[in-house]
Amino acid sequence: MAGGLRVSELTALRWRDIDLAEHRLTVVRSKSDAGRRHVDLARDLRNLLVAHKLASPYSRPDDFVFPTRRGTRRDRNTVRTRVLYPAIKRANAALEADGKTPISADVTFHSLRRTYASLLAEEGADAAYTKAQIGHKSAKFTLEVYTDVDNRRHGANERVGALLRPPETAQNGTNGEIGRTEVTEEELR
Repeated sequence: MAGGLRVSELTALRWRDIDLAEHRLTVVRSKSDAGRRHVDLARDLRNLLVAHKLASPYSRPDDFVFPTRRGTRRDRNTVRTRVLYPAIKRANAALEADGKTPISADVTFHSLRRTYASLLAEEGADAAYTKAQIGHKSAKFTLEVYTDVDNRRHGANERVGALLRPPETAQNGTNGEIGRTEVTEEELR
């Protein structure tokens, strides 16, 4: 989820495709020209990949990043049944123990890819960057299909509203304190 890769891209990933020093991976094999791309790695994802590489018996440049026990490329359908579903089962057991809502059984790797695109959009990444990260040809397609604009609308309006506030209600100094933001009914009249 943290990289937005298609499951077939993930299973084709080799260590030579990952530049841990630059926090970037390169998708060499994809279903489209736009899918062949560079993906920026979040610091946490980069750190997990470093730990994974150090623990893996398959860490040479030509080795698959997520191989089978024999070092061969994983089948994308096997990833679903042997990795994703067991991970969801473990997570749901922990969530249930904490009295929280379980993860839906409908979650797929594609759902995780959509989540990545939505989170980029939520954090303010522009459509061109998001489409490049997930390997789409069209930013419009990325926005329409992979991001849920309705769920972000309230937060976006709040951020726009903050830009419109008079200077006395803007953030003051460097301590993060914010001036008065509430408006009384009397002031509205």
